[in-house]
Amino acid sequence: MVDQLSRSDHPPVSEAAIHVHIGDEDRLLSYAHRSSSSSDLVLTTGQLHRRNLKHRLAKRNQPRSSLFLTQPVDVARQLSAAAGYETEALDRVDRLRLAEDLLRTNLSGIGSLRVVFGSDLTNHIETIEAARKELQTMAGGAESRTDALSRLGTQLLFPANEDVYDLVSGLRALTHHLETHTDRALSESALVREATRAISDIGASLWSDVFPTIERVHLAGMSMIESSLLDFVATIATTAPVDIHLYLRSGTGPLLARRLESRLGPLDLPVGIEQHGQTAISPPTVPVAELTASTRREEARIAMALVAGLLDEGISPSDIIVAARDADKYEQPLSHAADIYGHELSVWTQLPLTQTLPYKLLISTVRLLDAERVDAQTLCEPLLFGWASPKDADASSISYDAVTAARREFADEPPQSLTAWTETLGDTSLPQLTQLVEWACQCPKSPSANEIRDVLLPLLDSYRETVLTDVSVHDSDSFSEIARTARALTRTETLVGELATKYREWVAREHASASWGSLVELADAIATVRPGRREHANATAIDVLDATDTWLRKAPYVIAMGLVDGEWPQPTDGVFPAALRDAVVAGDTSDARTLGIQESWTSERERDHFDDAVTTATELLVCTRFETDLEGARYERSPYLTTLAPIQIGHEETQNLLSQECLLPPSIRHIVEGSTDV
Repeated sequence: MVDQLSRSDHPPVSEAAIHVHIGDEDRLLSYAHRSSSSSDLVLTTGQLHRRNLKHRLAKRNQPRSSLFLTQPVDVARQLSAAAGYETEALDRVDRLRLAEDLLRTNLSGIGSLRVVFGSDLTNHIETIEAARKELQTMAGGAESRTDALSRLGTQLLFPANEDVYDLVSGLRALTHHLETHTDRALSESALVREATRAISDIGASLWSDVFPTIERVHLAGMSMIESSLLDFVATIATTAPVDIHLYLRSGTGPLLARRLESRLGPLDLPVGIEQHGQTAISPPTVPVAELTASTRREEARIAMALVAGLLDEGISPSDIIVAARDADKYEQPLSHAADIYGHELSVWTQLPLTQTLPYKLLISTVRLLDAERVDAQTLCEPLLFGWASPKDADASSISYDAVTAARREFADEPPQSLTAWTETLGDTSLPQLTQLVEWACQCPKSPSANEIRDVLLPLLDSYRETVLTDVSVHDSDSFSEIARTARALTRTETLVGELATKYREWVAREHASASWGSLVELADAIATVRPGRREHANATAIDVLDATDTWLRKAPYVIAMGLVDGEWPQPTDGVFPAALRDAVVAGDTSDARTLGIQESWTSERERDHFDDAVTTATELLVCTRFETDLEGARYERSPYLTTLAPIQIGHEETQNLLSQECLLPPSIRHIVEGSTDV
């Protein structure tokens, strides 16, 4: 790929600049006002960040019709669509499935990955995908950045220098083979690069056609800016008549700001960097208390007892937030403790259900059952996502290549009924396809709510026994695919029950017909709304959030959990050798400064998350920690707590809190009573 973006005959915007703000998100809020059209495009990569922005503005009674909130890849899709460029990309599920099949082969160039990961690459598919993403963050597809990475690698000591060489060459080869085996963009990052080329080739007219009223573009809420995204916004700045604003976080922001100019150097774009000062994060001005538990399970009980005590004092559930560095680790113990105290929780963890294999299996199967005339694509999709006959105890998963071969074999067949497909398939080389058609023919055409459960739940049980078992064989210690897939499967099973209930209501009210097609619409509506959506302040659920998802949130009472060293902050990690990661972060050479920095490579990312959580509280911050895990290993107090100087809650007061009466410690009760008297 060439680095000098083609400019066509469209001159760049003169004196283009990217405006950088560190720790000053309030400036972003100032652009919200009532307007007949959107003037400000606000880009965040997290759905909860957009929700938090809306929530914050609503609390301030501030109109926001001037803001258009979306994610960068959706803007890229709109620009590419208008230009006639590629708009579809492989999602993570499809990319992993295709990569796994390719890694079983002896395709040229992939062999160098075996030097790093071992002979059976499919056992390390998650780690290889993580390495591919790290390479994407550093280089963004630009040849000069990749060359800079290779030169930097040669300066490292053995064996890191050879590992970098093998990783870069192997990942480039794998990327090439992935691109040649799909007719879509490889990833959302590739779609962003596609849009960068589109606006560079066509010029300002493309932007004006798609976003005629936009005056400013704001990129916010990130601890990392992938190189392809940085190239995208820089190209917009130099091509379109809009201002670009980057809102960087307090921990990672200073380093990111220092690197922007060097990172943009390979593109030779006429854009400058203007930093508008830095807002330092000071210790919270609200009172801070600290409670210590013996185990994580007891810590969860303490948190839920605190919630009970606050509710007894008349505090609204919507005024309480429970935050953790990794909410996933606390979902089970908190749910168990919540049952004891009678609380309802909304655990807002980052599981994009619609992008998981179990959900894709569910939807592709329902679409097949709904179709009157079925084409080869619709017929084969359930198999691509792991369909296995619920009636066959010995069923096994099918390779991606086998399914795609069958899809190609029948691609020219016209859409036809499932009965007709039985004859068309004949003695196909893929007997599972015949099994699928025969199974689908036996399913009801206009299902009842009970029949929906009877059809779909056994299908997911079969998935658990076949595909999920296969995933566990290939699981890696560092990137636990089985945990993610198992969690998605559990959520999808829960979704089936919710679908059946809502389906019964909709059909009874004549809001929907009794058909599988109605289920597709319902599934999309339910699965894309995260649990715990608030409609009014007296809702009974307590929000449990990852710390990073508290960005821009404000709540009177925040309980921050897991303040132990090793979890908060977590140690830096990555797939590329530590020596390479350290060199890129240090930025002591021009080659290193050219490269993007993966957020997990720096401790500053942890500071971002911590600052977000503690600055959320407006009345009281309570920090909790545990001392030992299930194996008896001891955990030390987080160094972050030393900056807070919290009130120490003693053992006796903690036990009173855990008693049946849920007695708040006196120091906390006085704070709460003082705030509720105002």
